[in-house]
Amino acid sequence: MSNLKLTNEELSFLEDVLKPMLDVYVKESEEFIDGDYHAQKEMSLTLDILYQVKEQLSEKTLAPDVIDRLEFHDGGDGIEYEVWEDPETGKLYKLEIEIVRNFDGAQEVKSLHEAKFGGS
Repeated sequence: MSNLKLTNEELSFLEDVLKPMLDVYVKESEEFIDGDYHAQKEMSLTLDILYQVKEQLSEKTLAPDVIDRLEFHDGGDGIEYEVWEDPETGKLYKLEIEIVRNFDGAQEVKSLHEAKFGGS
């Protein structure tokens, strides 16, 4: 079994687009692979990958109702992650964060102090 690693964006794509098609794919594939070794091998590899994707989806996907009630708990390292809490269960979740730099909205400042605190 290979060690498949997917980003959160890839997992979201697979969940939204490909996951609903899985049952149809498996059903249609079963109809033509009987007795065809290469088709069986390809189907086995495909199912192996899909199984790994399913495992990652189940590990990384929070239910929408949990996401809706999460509350900010700690700023983490402020660069790669934050910690959020589900107040209903008390569980803590480490969330990866992304920093997006908006160069289109850049404003010139006269000093670091002005950038941090505003100024006159």
